[in-house]
Amino acid sequence: MAMEAIIVHWLIRKKLVELLECWKEGFANCHSVDLCINCIYVFISEVFANSPFLVSAEDAGALEAGKGDDYKEISVPAGRTHEVSLIVDSVNSYIAWDFSLVQGKMNMDIGFSVEFTNSSGEKSLILPYRRYESDQGNFCTCMVGNYKLSWDNSYSTFFKKMLRYKVDCIPPVVEPVQSVTEE
Repeated sequence: MAMEAIIVHWLIRKKLVELLECWKEGFANCHSVDLCINCIYVFISEVFANSPFLVSAEDAGALEAGKGDDYKEISVPAGRTHEVSLIVDSVNSYIAWDFSLVQGKMNMDIGFSVEFTNSSGEKSLILPYRRYESDQGNFCTCMVGNYKLSWDNSYSTFFKKMLRYKVDCIPPVVEPVQSVTEE
């Protein structure tokens, strides 16, 4: 792959030098400006067709197909939060998350924290508030109750955040008890 990149780079450079020379000579080597523009069009087409750095249409389709994989997308307005509550009935369950911001040209972040509330209403902070562009993690529960995952955009005055996330609660694996029978 590295050798292909070097060859493509060399070919691009060679063609650019030819186009610049044509331009410097006032298109004297070309019969018309239209012909030179056609040369540029052919050059750009060749770059896109032969570049090992660009994603093919087939690969792009595969990326789009991956969007149906239990991830949710939601807009978190400026000044608001989005919360997901999970009721955990078994100790040793795993809570896992994976999220990222679908963003444009600006780097953006969003606050994230995890909180536990037991049956008497007492709250405990499991994962303290911190701002992330993306994060994934998990932990094993040691108490039964309500776990709340919060994405916080309350600090933002103007910008909404497009959040793509997946949250799972995986119950503990229970080994089947094998009965010992005497024969």
